Amino acid sequence: MKTSILAMLTLTSLLSAQEFNPVKATSAITAIEEAFNSAKIIICIDDIHESFWTNPNVQGSMFINYFLLDGTNTLTRKVVKEMLLYDPYGASWSEIPDVFKLRLGSWGNFYSTRYSFDGSVLPLGEYFIEISTTDGLVYRRGIRISDFSSHIAASDTFIYSAVYSGKVRQGYINSIARPIVTSFVADDEAVLIDFKVNDPRVRNAAIAFYDENKKYVGGYEYFYNSFSDQIRHEVNNGEKIHIDGSINKISLESKDISFEANKNMGNIYQAIIIVYNQDNPEIFSIQNNMIRMSTRSEMTFKSN
Repeated sequence: MKTSILAMLTLTSLLSAQEFNPVKATSAITAIEEAFNSAKIIICIDDIHESFWTNPNVQGSMFINYFLLDGTNTLTRKVVKEMLLYDPYGASWSEIPDVFKLRLGSWGNFYSTRYSFDGSVLPLGEYFIEISTTDGLVYRRGIRISDFSSHIAASDTFIYSAVYSGKVRQGYINSIARPIVTSFVADDEAVLIDFKVNDPRVRNAAIAFYDENKKYVGGYEYFYNSFSDQIRHEVNNGEKIHIDGSINKISLESKDISFEANKNMGNIYQAIIIVYNQDNPEIFSIQNNMIRMSTRSEMTFKSN
């Protein structure tokens, strides 16, 4: 059984959808509004090491992504023209959303230089998701991101990444500690990885594998079964994840890794450890709104 979490992100749905076009206002709830009101809100906040990016000029290290999970399949590209996310101070990120597995949104990896010059800080508090439809209507819902102490975030509460170098003021909260890969050996028969992480907020983890050009080739998800709380036997011989800085040992065979089409063990050159604050980090199977926090290790090459 995993060590109980000391603190985690919580959320509260604030507002039902509202129609902001007074010309087309109607008392009847449309199918789009009903689908938007009932859709699950997903917020993913990710501390990503700079080595992850193919483009070395990418800014930011604390990223946010947002999605709607619509089980009715009503919110499609034919209906939704644009999605926006507003932070508590009015800054916004806009995207033309994709639809995948009933999930509306895309991995835009948005960040802000409003709160730190290098994009390593994001505010917590009251966020709003807004959609604009092809009929010219606007709907908005709110969601509150709390701090890591399970209390509603007060004003001037921020989360910062591992590379933030500014002053840590009152209300500033660090992201989950970055995992450190200490050994990575891979051949056609097996993958052996040692890593450590020191943060009691870690609830689950995964591994992503890449080729020499940082193209994703496959993954190992997740260390824990979120429903049974059972750890996979490839992790520490079936014991718990060590989240106190002790070494974790992972031993994988080809059958343990979910490969992309036409990829195999021979394509593995690099790896990233991802740690999560959620028991179940899978965003396609959620039953309620979710705020998922993750942190990724440095991209690590296998040893020769």
